[in-house]
Amino acid sequence: MSDTQNAGSPKQLATQEKQGIFARLALFFRQIFAELKKVQRPTQSELWDIFVTVIVFVALVMLFVGLLDAAFSRIILWVFG
Repeated sequence: MSDTQNAGSPKQLATQEKQGIFARLALFFRQIFAELKKVQRPTQSELWDIFVTVIVFVALVMLFVGLLDAAFSRIILWVFG
């Protein structure tokens, strides 16, 4: 579908505006559940790989920030000493 088809015709938009709040909420939740059915969940192996990748990346960022902190601490101590 193109973007123009997704937007709806003026007649469809007018119909949607006339719907009550509960009808719009019901439509919203139906659309949410329809989209959730399309979600492909990772396998246990893929999940483990992603977990390890995140943990390693976080550890590397912590190491980098810690080294910067130590370097700036020494520079501040040297300057204001």
